[in-house]
Order: sequence, then structure tokens, then C-alpha cells
Amino acid sequence: MSWLIRDRLRSNFYRNHFLPLRLLLRNSGDFSASERSGVAAFFLNKWDEEIIPSYKPESFYPARSRELVNETFYLISKLGFGTTSTVWLARDVRRWWWQDKYVVLKISVNDLPVKSTDYEVTVTARIASEDPLHPGRQFLRTPIDSFRLRGPKGTHLVQVYEPMREPLCVLQDRVQGRKFSPDLVKTILGFVLSGLDYLHNQCHIIHGDLTTENILIPIESPRILRRFVYEGLSLTPQAYRIDGRAICLSRQDMGELDPQAPMGPPKIIDFGASTFLGGEHTTQHINNQLIRYKAPELLLGTPFGYGIDVWNLGLMTWELLQGDGLLEVRDLMEWVNTEEMQLAEIIGLLGPPPEALRSQGSKSYLYFDSKGHFKFPHLIPQPKKLKKRVDSLAKKDRPLFLDFLRGMLTWDPLKRKSVRELLAHPWLRQESPQ
Repeated sequence: MSWLIRDRLRSNFYRNHFLPLRLLLRNSGDFSASERSGVAAFFLNKWDEEIIPSYKPESFYPARSRELVNETFYLISKLGFGTTSTVWLARDVRRWWWQDKYVVLKISVNDLPVKSTDYEVTVTARIASEDPLHPGRQFLRTPIDSFRLRGPKGTHLVQVYEPMREPLCVLQDRVQGRKFSPDLVKTILGFVLSGLDYLHNQCHIIHGDLTTENILIPIESPRILRRFVYEGLSLTPQAYRIDGRAICLSRQDMGELDPQAPMGPPKIIDFGASTFLGGEHTTQHINNQLIRYKAPELLLGTPFGYGIDVWNLGLMTWELLQGDGLLEVRDLMEWVNTEEMQLAEIIGLLGPPPEALRSQGSKSYLYFDSKGHFKFPHLIPQPKKLKKRVDSLAKKDRPLFLDFLRGMLTWDPLKRKSVRELLAHPWLRQESPQ
């Protein structure tokens, strides 16, 4: 089947759609990292990792700009944060001048179970080494290196990566209506599906958290990175102090995109929620994904597999094309969305779950009574015809797209298309009229 992937990557269609970014950007609505942080501070009076409900200061490594880590990596700017890590741009002081000298460090918290961190290292090592020549391997970002860093309150796993620009969700913020052109969506999906083909069929791994936040686009020009580094070294490091501890503020916006540069292929990141199919990793771990992306099998507690990634890809496809979520979060605060709300949205979209699927769910009793009726009918939205909601496509192109979408969004994961079947779908091969 790799011939199909290679054929897609070598085709004129794919070569033509390393699109100049000037074709992507129209009426940019760009929000800087400082503006986003300002919004968080305004509402929560908290900064960066402080906004995480489970935040514990002693768990995070107190990294600072201009710090030399492990006698190797000179920290330049904090790029971001998550529930279990902070991310930094750094310069590798050991490299020769002609080598790529900038890297990204993901510094994990010190209270992650050793088994969990060792597992992630095992997963990424498997991805890196299983079949380096597979055409989909290049679309998965794995660590260049990793090491343990001793902090004041414990030991932290540090993973070293190549620098990338920003996730797809941030790139969407730069585009009017957050909508990508159909051809660009098809191109991105081709790369992502190729990466998933390698992940599923060569490595036998479920990603488990496939979202627009976990797909990065590369830096389009070395000049962009050099400018970002220069600005980072020129600025006075910003820090917000709480309880005597300094939290460095994230600076992740690399500025305006170069309108003349081609956009290289995206890469799938973050394998912390990944699991080997049939392996020891637990359902509880993979359940950590965002509720608005959660697949029916995770909500109902039925057996799961590669179909989780396919479901996530279906929701992501709609987001990229339409600019909003297919399953609408009807509360102002996304993080109060509950599993019953997500199930209600799915019922509004697909109708009630098949009895055979519902009856085998270990959590079905939480949401359905003994007669199979949903316990929260007031949450079910009014049915909407997808054909009328797809306003980014010409009417004649909608049936083929909806066939592609429905192949990913079904209650029963066994009835979803595989990534190889999706790669061969005619909608991906159909070029939109210019």
C-alpha cells in the first residue's frame, strides 16, 4: 500500500500545494502570544501554567531565559506550556557553526510516574526506528534526543526536538473565518493520513490525541527563526512572580508569515497519550483527550482501536474546512463541557447509538436508561443537515466530501474507514476548480 502514499506525495497535485503563504493569508486575524496571555490574565489573574487547574509549582522545572541546561542547551525563549511540561527554544552550544544549532526542549514535570515517561520514550523510539524509509515517517515529529535533568524538587525528563513554527489551530487564526481552502485541506489531510498510515500499520500505535493543536507546521524560512532568536536575546526576560517563584511568560509568536515562502509539510506531535494496540497502556490514559474530540467508544466504554484517530481526524477535517467545530460546545466555558454534552451532540449529528454498541459499553448506564433512552434529552441539539452546513464548498462538491466525512464519523469504530481507505478516497484526489 505504500505505493499509494508515494504516488500521492510525488503527484503534481502535492507538489503544487506546498502553497506560497500569500495564497493562504487573506484579511489576517492574527493574535499574538502576549494578547492571548493577556486574555487569560484578565479573566483568571493567572499566567501560563498557573491557569492549569492541577498546577503545582514544585512539579515544574524553574527554567529561566539565558540558563544553560545540562551544560549543552542555552535557553532563549519559553514557547509554551501544558499540563505536564513547559517548552523552550534553545541553542545547542556543542554544534559547529555550519550545523543546525537551534532546538526545542520539552521539560516535563517531576511527578510523572517513571513508568509513564519511560513508556513515552519507548513509543517515540519505536516510531523513529520502525521503518525510516516509509513515506509517512517524515510527518511524525519524534525527539532528536532525551535526558534526565535534576531540578530543586526532583528529576525531569527533557526531550529535544527540531524547531517548528506553530500548530494548525494558530495558523487558522491568521486566516479569515479560520477557513482553509479545500485544496489546502486536502493537502494537509494527505500528509496527516500518510503519517497515520505509518503509525497504525507499521508501528501498530494509536495516537490518541489527534487535534489541530497537535499538528505543527514548519518554519517557512531560516530568516524567520534567526529574527525570532535575535528578538528573544534582545528582550529583557519577562517573568511573573508568585510565592517567590518566577514564571517566565511564553513567547511563541514568530511574527508574520513570509508571504513568498512555500509552506512545508506539517508534522504530528505529542505521543504522550499514544498506546500500542493490544498493549499494556490503559483506557484511562487515552481518556485524557479533550472532551470535544472524544470518540463514542471512549464515552461509552467499549473496546477501542485505530478508529479513535479516524474519529478525531473527521472532526479536525470539518474544523479546517469550516473554521468551527462540528460538535458545537454550547457553553461559554469550553472546559466545563461534560461527556453527556458530547454524547448529546453526537446523537444530534448521528442519531442514537446502535443497541449492539450501547449494550457492550461499561459506561452506557451513566447516560442511557434500561430502555436505551438518553437520560439528558434536553441537551440534544436540533438536527442540522450537514449538506446545508458545508458552505465552504460548491454544492456539486458537497456529496463527495460528505461521503469522505461520514467514513470517519460513525458510532461503530469498526465501520469507520481505515487511513488507507481514506487516502484512496476520490474527494482527496479531486482538485477544486481554480
